[in-house]
Parts: sequence; structure tokens; C-alpha cells
Amino acid sequence: MSGIYADERLGGVLKTVDGTKASYRLNGSELFVRAVVSCDAPNLPLIDAGPIPRMAWTQPVGWEKSLGGEK
Repeated sequence: MSGIYADERLGGVLKTVDGTKASYRLNGSELFVRAVVSCDAPNLPLIDAGPIPRMAWTQPVGWEKSLGGEK
């Protein structure tokens, strides 16, 4: 997936966890990270575009440091 972005640091999977708890520690080389949480419950009912998977994405974190700010 990272091949579609101008910066090779974008679009990659840094860690995958199966279970109900996960963590990731920023190492400083990331532009930002975003967690994607998926559920193995059945997808939501079909709509015109197809089934809707049960997933959630966090807001990106770590980008402030990439811009020179600290948070």
C-alpha cells in the first residue's frame, strides 16, 4: 500500500495485534501513526456499495513533532 504515497513512510503497517489490548511506542522516525481497530462481528447490512466492515480509526498522533512542535 505504501507505493501510492510520495513519502515511503506513509501507508505502512507498523504493528498488528490480535486481542483486546494493543500499544505502540513512537520511535521518532514516523511522520505520524494512526490505529485501526477492527471487529470480528458480522459486517453491517449491505448497502449499495456493499457490506460495511466494523472498523474504527484513531486521529493521527506524532505529527506535531514532525512539524517541529512538541505535544
